[in-house]
Amino acid sequence: MEIYKPKNINLQAYTIEHTDLKSASSDLFCKLKERWSTSTSANDRRLTLSSTSSEEDVLAGLVVASNYIIGTIMRIAPTKEVPTIPDKLFEDKTIQLSPHTDDMVNSSVTVLHTYYFLVCNDFVISTLPHSQIKRLQTYLNWWLTSGDDEKSYKFFPMIKVPDGIKLSEMKELALGEHYVVPKTDGSSSGSRYSIQTGVKIIDVAAEFLRQKVTDVPNLDELINKNILNARLVISFTKPRKMTIEDYKSTLSSYLKPIADAEDLSIKLKQGKTIKGKDILCNKTVSIERLDAVRISEPDLFEELKDFMRDITK
Repeated sequence: MEIYKPKNINLQAYTIEHTDLKSASSDLFCKLKERWSTSTSANDRRLTLSSTSSEEDVLAGLVVASNYIIGTIMRIAPTKEVPTIPDKLFEDKTIQLSPHTDDMVNSSVTVLHTYYFLVCNDFVISTLPHSQIKRLQTYLNWWLTSGDDEKSYKFFPMIKVPDGIKLSEMKELALGEHYVVPKTDGSSSGSRYSIQTGVKIIDVAAEFLRQKVTDVPNLDELINKNILNARLVISFTKPRKMTIEDYKSTLSSYLKPIADAEDLSIKLKQGKTIKGKDILCNKTVSIERLDAVRISEPDLFEELKDFMRDITK
């Protein structure tokens, strides 16, 4: 019997944006429980990814407890030998596939990727990196939307403040040259400012120089040789009449939507600098492998619950 080394998996926590400002927490947990209780087969959980592709995302199973839910989502596609996924696969409420069985269903389906998530009242934990969390966001919004009741949950990387650091001490927020300005939905057209989105900070700076400076040297060459670099620095100052708690809440809201914290740094008033990766609420866990492909799901589920308890302490 071959023994496989454990697999390291990074668990990332996300806050849930909800539209009901009168509520202290999101209703995602309750909505998932309700939707799962009415789901009799996996057929109502099949999300086709493209009209030109046979790939699908499907919620394969859900573990429901009193204070959390753990879900498994598979991205599946027909094998080359079988043109369509057999309907038999989706008859049961949960989907279980094993590479060691030779029945018709398993031999006709390719599992391209599997990821896991935990939802409780206040946050989400997922095995997806924050650069891919929109996959879970899109799937859950699609599955929970019913008729005119359209869902639009958004997940943002949860921020943890290192021990001994006070959020109210934050002086500057600096976005490095490789940070990509998030694309907008066009809803900010009435703003006083026109911001180029979907591009790196360094590209915004280079375009500014091209427009404002005559006889500018080859900017691409300057950037490649690290002669020219750029950062977007945002400064914060607490108004005299604002309470410390309100100020901390305001600063926290600026940090949550940042999708790529790797190229971010926070400068504190006493001069200390914190890197963006150090403020993400994540945890790397070691999970038992069953074979070259599969992991022990009970082992992973225990780690998800332990991480949830750590966050809520």
